[in-house]
Amino acid sequence: MMPQAARRRGGRPPARRTHRISRTLRRTIARTATALACLATAAGAQVIHSGTINRAIPNNFTGLFVNVVTGTFYDGPDTFPVCPGPGCGYDFNIFGTSTWSLFAPGSAGQPSPVTAAQRGFVAATASGPASALTLGTLIGDASVFNPGQTVGATELVGGVDRIFGFRFRNEGGNSLHFGWARVRLTNGQPGVLVDYAFNATAGASIAAGDIGRQIVPEPATVVLTATGLGALGIVVRRRRRVA
Repeated sequence: MMPQAARRRGGRPPARRTHRISRTLRRTIARTATALACLATAAGAQVIHSGTINRAIPNNFTGLFVNVVTGTFYDGPDTFPVCPGPGCGYDFNIFGTSTWSLFAPGSAGQPSPVTAAQRGFVAATASGPASALTLGTLIGDASVFNPGQTVGATELVGGVDRIFGFRFRNEGGNSLHFGWARVRLTNGQPGVLVDYAFNATAGASIAAGDIGRQIVPEPATVVLTATGLGALGIVVRRRRRVA
């Protein structure tokens, strides 16, 4: 038999209710998808971190040569690393007896010569000492680099952890990359290389202190994502009620 309600409507069964998604809600959902995609991209940045290594830096004329790509070091007995061998193709060198300095690659200790455009330490001027960078400082094409081979490290001395930025040539593909290193230096005493990191994507910037783990999104992105996810929840609940 036909339900009483259907008889009163002229013999037609009741129409099934539907809920349309408003234009504003559709925009919110679309923006949420974009925000989530941006977060996924940031989380997938190719940052390679050494981990905490606390490698000793001898306070002598050789110091410590570091190849960040191969993760190898050289601290003597010769003045420069030998290729092939540990530290060959080094990306920076920290050395000093009474005072500390940074040394950038040239020909010695390299499989092939490194040009001035393929080396350098972030500095206030192109001829100044290496800068002690605050966490989050961006190191990249827009940074000022001192491309000289011997660069002062006065700003890095003080017996506390300090970060410097550098650019280097990846000899594997002859590409330019950016990185940072954290050191603890006191004049006249052995130093410590705490850790370092670089961006494995050629030409891509890296933030000082970035170790390639969880990326903390900006507050606006968090709010937008939460709003969008809430809107999606409303849609799902409505559809369940209709079903």
